[in-house]
Amino acid sequence: MLTRREFGKLALALPPAAARQAPARIHSTFGGVMVGAQTYSFRDRALDAAIEALRQIGLGFAELSARHVQPADAAAAKAWRTTAPLDDFRRVRRKFDDAGIVLVAFTYNIRADFTDAEIEHGFKMAEALGVKRLNASATVASSARIDSFARRHRIFTGMHNHASMAPNEFSTPDDFETALTGRSKYLGMNLDIGHFTAAGFDPVAFLEQNHARIGRNRSAVAGVTRWPATRTNVGCRPARQPTHCSRSRSRTVRVRQRGS
Repeated sequence: MLTRREFGKLALALPPAAARQAPARIHSTFGGVMVGAQTYSFRDRALDAAIEALRQIGLGFAELSARHVQPADAAAAKAWRTTAPLDDFRRVRRKFDDAGIVLVAFTYNIRADFTDAEIEHGFKMAEALGVKRLNASATVASSARIDSFARRHRIFTGMHNHASMAPNEFSTPDDFETALTGRSKYLGMNLDIGHFTAAGFDPVAFLEQNHARIGRNRSAVAGVTRWPATRTNVGCRPARQPTHCSRSRSRTVRVRQRGS
């Protein structure tokens, strides 16, 4: 039988329970490129199922879409944007941690009619998630306003582009130039190579020319079909060249579904 002193020594020699049970990290870095997915790609299922899909695929990096945590009803979603308990986001982060997946960013779209309180709380959500990157579909005219929040919270914020070519939306290289000129280092690009190609521009050349404004771990997006299918969507640029460019610049490549 062990004495109390011997038992104490044995207990101290054992690793903490949390360390013994820590999940194995999923490694999905290939040739220096960190490959992950945005949970929007799994919008047909709840967050727990989306995380499980990421785990089964073997993707060790993820970006959380607000779609997975906000109410579906528009009025409820507006209220949620200023009142959502931040502890909810800390619990969400633990879900990714427990699955061995590194959460790298939060997608929180910021529309022109958002109040300051709605924008502010979005950045607080990112902080509660423990991420230093927030990506947003927003208007070109709102860039200065968004930059003020990004600077205050010291969260790198990427403006996401679309192929709409609509006025005041991010579609062209000039849209990015207009939005980012004179802004702080915390405002950058979240380049969607599928949309950029569909709008008639070359994402490889753009990545090469603007790599400093995209920054380490900023996401280049390759359009792919819904998991578990693997073919590239019709109309999306093959991801090989942008991925090679990302490799040379230590980028994160995030895959996102273009449709069902």
